[in-house]
Amino acid sequence: MDTKRSAAGTAEREAAARREVAVVFKKGALPRLNEYVAEVAPRGVEVTVLVANGPGWRKAEKVDGRAQVLSIGRRENRQPGVWLYLMAVERAPRAVLKRLEQRLPGKAGRAAGRARRIHRKATGKLRTWVFWPVYRPLRPQALRRIAGRRVEALGLARADRVVILDEGAVPFGWMLANRFPGLEVTRTLDKKRHEDLPVTGPTEAPEARDPYIRI
Repeated sequence: MDTKRSAAGTAEREAAARREVAVVFKKGALPRLNEYVAEVAPRGVEVTVLVANGPGWRKAEKVDGRAQVLSIGRRENRQPGVWLYLMAVERAPRAVLKRLEQRLPGKAGRAAGRARRIHRKATGKLRTWVFWPVYRPLRPQALRRIAGRRVEALGLARADRVVILDEGAVPFGWMLANRFPGLEVTRTLDKKRHEDLPVTGPTEAPEARDPYIRI
């Protein structure tokens, strides 16, 4: 009997049975998440990540390519208040000014270009000092409702636990804990849970998956 092959097969089956769902609604938690995925993915642990990559995520770190990433960012951007702000204040004026800059000759085109640059700076300040102070306190509950309508996509029946990585996702975590009493919902990324599994996969992360899977 080949004991080494048998042991390897047992380890693979144990790893295949381990699956975790991580919830990240704030981009600041991504480095910590990626460090965790880099530790457990080579041991065969499957990690599914739910992200809310809506406003403010343009320059966010990408999720490690070994994780499956599900996104509700587009759903967040389609909320009436968010959509109206982005279109009326940022996107529509930017598109108009850019077109004028490209099409108008001479001084008129240069004036449109200056107006576009002024608009870009102004919208950055508006987002920082107007949009986020209003939207930030409302965002956790808004995302709880959006994510709560798409729980089936997370495959929680096959998950060992759900990890809530930031305070913005806590209301969604409480909703999951109440809806699925037998499911472990935690704030802790515990690498020691999987130290018994051998490293069987590549330790270098593949290219990050982009765009993420929209749900």
